[in-house]
Amino acid sequence: MKEGTIHGLTTVALLKVNYDRNVDHLDLYMPFVLDTLNAWPVNEFAAEDLAAQTLARHGLKIPFEAIRTILNRVRKQGHLRRDYGRYFVNPGKPIDVDLRPQREAIDREHIAVARKFIEFAAAHKVDIASAEDALSAILTFLELHEVAILVDTPSDRLTAAAEQQSTRESRTAALFIQGALSSDPPLAGYIQRMLEGLVLKNALLLANINLTKRQFTGLEVFFDTVFLFRVVGLASEPYVEAAREAIAVLRDANAGTSVFDITIDEMRRVLSAVERLIGTTSGVHQLRPTDLVRFLVSRRYRPSDVAEAAALLDRNIRQLGLVVRSVPAHIPRFTLDEVELAKVLMRGDQTDIDARVDHDMKAVAGVLTFRRGRVAYSLDNARAVFSTTSGLVVNNITAWYRGQQAHGVSPVIHQAGLSNIAWLKNPGAAATRLKRGELVALCAAALRPTPQIWKRFTDELRRLRDSQVLTSDEEVAVLTSRLTDMRLAEIGDLEDLDSDTVADIVERVREGFATEAEQVSHAREEELKSRLAAAESTARDYESAGRSADEMAQKSEEARRQLELRVIGKVDSIARGVGISCHAALAIAIGAGILLGLTGFSIVSSFWAKIAAGAFIVVFTLLNFVDLHLGLSAADLRRKLESYVERTLKAWWLG
Repeated sequence: MKEGTIHGLTTVALLKVNYDRNVDHLDLYMPFVLDTLNAWPVNEFAAEDLAAQTLARHGLKIPFEAIRTILNRVRKQGHLRRDYGRYFVNPGKPIDVDLRPQREAIDREHIAVARKFIEFAAAHKVDIASAEDALSAILTFLELHEVAILVDTPSDRLTAAAEQQSTRESRTAALFIQGALSSDPPLAGYIQRMLEGLVLKNALLLANINLTKRQFTGLEVFFDTVFLFRVVGLASEPYVEAAREAIAVLRDANAGTSVFDITIDEMRRVLSAVERLIGTTSGVHQLRPTDLVRFLVSRRYRPSDVAEAAALLDRNIRQLGLVVRSVPAHIPRFTLDEVELAKVLMRGDQTDIDARVDHDMKAVAGVLTFRRGRVAYSLDNARAVFSTTSGLVVNNITAWYRGQQAHGVSPVIHQAGLSNIAWLKNPGAAATRLKRGELVALCAAALRPTPQIWKRFTDELRRLRDSQVLTSDEEVAVLTSRLTDMRLAEIGDLEDLDSDTVADIVERVREGFATEAEQVSHAREEELKSRLAAAESTARDYESAGRSADEMAQKSEEARRQLELRVIGKVDSIARGVGISCHAALAIAIGAGILLGLTGFSIVSSFWAKIAAGAFIVVFTLLNFVDLHLGLSAADLRRKLESYVERTLKAWWLG
């Protein structure tokens, strides 16, 4: 691993640069072949010799068929000629490709990463002798993440990787990368490019990944329980973000994202088991320290909270856009030997099929039934696949599938591998966020206490509680404290965890809770002050608003009064006008009546004039009658008319 690490990483980075240019499969290799030919002091060679020379110069193993095709392209460009299976350099058309400037720039990036890691490791009491050793440690750590893309990886490779994860050096690398991702963007970019290049390099060697197609064709992915707990938010934030980004990238690559209904049932079963025990300290000790349990305990979930989470599973999964499907009807000719599958899925001490094994068997059978016996040699057209986060399940099912003499893509794939393939198909902005998110989640996973460390820690806590050094409440507080995880992350080996270490953790947690209580008290005091200030401000605002309202009311009342006065003035004027007009008409009628009465109609001659004169006489007579018998003079009638008109108009206009 260590020999030529910097050189190999530079090649990987150059591969990624070529891939980002969206070139075809062979053009990824072309610059390396041309650079090798340019620097190779030979006049003739065989294709096998060039493959060996490219491996020696760049650390890049190019498939022989790809070498032959590339050489044929170079020959057509006039740089080579071919005779009797050998290739001859054309001195008249030299190759002008030199990767040294690019290599030197990338080498500087890697050296910068190595130096910072050496300094970081020294501060954590880990001695790293050279830049090669530093990059080798980082590379080993990254391969824990990248190895899952090798779909048919033997279990011993995964086991070796898991063992590497528990070493102090690897945990130091995780802490270093975690810090870079959060606070050093340039350094984080260098490390992320290392990871992406490693993924690409290994993908180029796999037959079941077609990088020329940027979309899946009718692929439906069925997710497993652990991944779905992350998707619905029942996991730490890095896992949740990475899981949701993975789904987004799969959809961008045209993959269907689905869930078997039996998987939701399995999730409910798991939560039901946690619900029964999480309410007490003794119950918490009985729970297996899975990621889910650690999350629920650290977030202080109560049994009712767990029950609510279980009840909302189906709704939350559907709201995230996942399709819930029933397992198809069982057709034995498609599902191969399920008895043998049950054997490989059961633990060594198991004799009966439990719910976990039954679920995995049905999920695999469902995928094979959806495929209906069709053999696919690429995941692009495999129709369906079961995605899990368990490397052991992937290896056991794949080994069983091969043992059934079945060909093509396995019915199961590791979730990290599936994410890598989706990223390779669409390495855009969303995919870049995915790789960053997965790297953060990888660091978090590497810094989790191993099951052995966690068991020894909880056993020691139980001993302290039994000896009354620790109360039950304090024990739960220590188990749920994030300070515990941070301190245990610093422990690389089981031998480093003794009673003194546990006592130190307990004391730190106590101090942390004292500090937290002080902070909470201070925060509450500040909150009360803030609320009091807000209340005083609100009171002032209300007082000001009240004054403003009074002023507005007074202005409104004055405006109304002024309007009413103007209306009353208008009404009075109209009433007087009507009264005067009617009084004038009556006066004319009286005068005309008196005149006609005295002359005996001698002053009028026409028919209609006589009619009008008669009317005047009648009006005059009626007015005299009203005056004599009712005591109402023409002036009285005028006043009554004015009063009536005034009342009527005020009723219309003022209400």
